[in-house]
Amino acid sequence: MKTFIFSTALILTAILIWTATPRHLRTTTKDLLHRPIRTTETLPRTRERTDRTDPTPQAFYQTIIDNNLFRPLGWRQPVHRPHYQLIATITGTDPQALILDKNTNKLHSLATGEKLGESTLTEIKDKHVTLRKNEQNQTLRIRTIFLR
Repeated sequence: MKTFIFSTALILTAILIWTATPRHLRTTTKDLLHRPIRTTETLPRTRERTDRTDPTPQAFYQTIIDNNLFRPLGWRQPVHRPHYQLIATITGTDPQALILDKNTNKLHSLATGEKLGESTLTEIKDKHVTLRKNEQNQTLRIRTIFLR
């Protein structure tokens, strides 16, 4: 009984593939019988190409690595821009700020004038700090529901 079911499934699969294949791509045994058979005398001679250079394995597979087959359609590589969050500030004679880098999940303790990536910490206040990058200021505020 199992062999009957398997052979029936195999025949149905072959019929499905046959009907799904476009007509110009189908080949029958009739077509194969009417084609001329090439013998070794009629085959064109090929010479070996020595001018072809083989790429290195890393360069050859880099296209496959960059364009993963199993990614969803329209996928683009994410752009990792610095995304900082102000956690706390310490004001007084030696003010400091605790800033979380959300991309790397690292916590930085900075004083005025110190660098954070490409930005420089220019000002520390009670609930906000100012970062300067390329002559542009960015203000980070403490985000809490209790302190407004």
